[in-house]
Amino acid sequence: MGIPFVFGVNFPKGLIPIELLGSTDISDIEGKSNQLSILNDRPLNAETPAHLLNDDLTPNHLFFVRNNGIPPSNIDIKKWTLTVRGESAETEKELKPYTS
Repeated sequence: MGIPFVFGVNFPKGLIPIELLGSTDISDIEGKSNQLSILNDRPLNAETPAHLLNDDLTPNHLFFVRNNGIPPSNIDIKKWTLTVRGESAETEKELKPYTS
């Protein structure tokens, strides 16, 4: 049965607190290190522990991971685009992936 979580009634339905997951593995993200500290698993958010931030530039494998929602699982890179537009933008910009 366990004990209740403080403010557990406010947890979104289906959310599992990170501490209950045991070890969360970030190695499925290409180029990321398991040395990152996992903050959330859904959406995935991880940060670099302070003791690893001693370089002038943070190496990409230690750079933080931030997601504001669940990332899509199947992306067709050939069809993927990013459109940038806004209220004050005079022009709209569509970005497509680089293909060699």
